[in-house]
Amino acid sequence: INFGVEVQKPTAKEALDENSDKMNAVIDAIKSAGLNADEITTSQFSIYPTYESYQEKETGIYRQKLTGYSVSNIISVKTPKMDLASEIIDAAVGAGVNRVDNVWFSLSEKKQQQVSDDLLAEAIKNARAKAEKALVPLDYQIIGVKYVSLDGGYYPPPPMPYYGAMDAAVSKSATPIFSSDQQVSASATVVFLIGSN
Repeated sequence: INFGVEVQKPTAKEALDENSDKMNAVIDAIKSAGLNADEITTSQFSIYPTYESYQEKETGIYRQKLTGYSVSNIISVKTPKMDLASEIIDAAVGAGVNRVDNVWFSLSEKKQQQVSDDLLAEAIKNARAKAEKALVPLDYQIIGVKYVSLDGGYYPPPPMPYYGAMDAAVSKSATPIFSSDQQVSASATVVFLIGSN
């Protein structure tokens, strides 16, 4: 989950101070929801001036006037505790988050490798079975392997944007968050050596 706090104030220091206070409250809230510190990382932090455009009455020229500074602090939460997704978002919004950029689900590296390895083994078995069937009417058989090329890939779903009301009136019911299927594919190219029966 990527979410954070964006604050605009007349000075950079005021914006930074308020943002820091709110982000500390958010961190405390999501830790209370069941997260550990090592599951939270900063993904983006910025301080930038904000301007307002106006047109001069005398000249008609458009100008910009500095109106203040905006501080944005976005954190990423990466956790295997999928059942806490709603609680994490609700706790964060309740503590002051006013940006939820996306929520996504992915396989762990270990699970991805395991599934990919299993699929590659199955792909090789399929290649052999198909080759053997094709050779039967020709009265040939497989006598060896000349070349094997393996390709295993994991295709996570695109991040799922979360659009919700980011104000003080947080809904009393849990935010509905649904996990998504993960697609893992593998292919094998095998060049067999064949000989007559």
